[in-house]
Amino acid sequence: MNKKIIIILFAIPIILGLKKIDFKGYKDPDFMDYKIDSTILCFGSTTMVLEEAFTKSFAKQKDTKNINWKPCDDIFPPTRDWTGETRRDQALKLGYQSILGIGINFEASGDATYTSYGDGSAYSSAMTSQSEWEIVVFDMELQKKVWVAKVGITNRGTFYANNAKNDGKALAKRLVSELKKSELI
Repeated sequence: MNKKIIIILFAIPIILGLKKIDFKGYKDPDFMDYKIDSTILCFGSTTMVLEEAFTKSFAKQKDTKNINWKPCDDIFPPTRDWTGETRRDQALKLGYQSILGIGINFEASGDATYTSYGDGSAYSSAMTSQSEWEIVVFDMELQKKVWVAKVGITNRGTFYANNAKNDGKALAKRLVSELKKSELI
């Protein structure tokens, strides 16, 4: 009887789920004193579920309360075809110093920024899912990457696998923690 109870106790967490987030951030040496005062939160190709869960969790974090931030679509409405130069002009006109991009790549070209969207790579099945992201803090005035993070999320079990809402919440919490550790907030 004791053996069955022990097996059940070990099986429940495995069946329900385990989440692992690998996170490695890199701060550019030219920006060691950089602090995020205002930013635009932009996503690459993600689901609305993940983006909404991330945004709500990001807003609830106590360490983001002093940051003036808005979601990307509030600053760059999707009704226009934005170029790097028009994005830069709009952000600076409205007083935003940076973009916090999740799944977005930035490349500076002259005085404009080329932006490409993508969510890295993803793999999923009924019991496991794995996704990889690049997160970038990009200074709008200087047109340079301030900080880059490589993130991998691995989920195992029925509770976490393919759960975009849970991934969004967990990613936001971990990102805020890492930004604080890097002394960006």
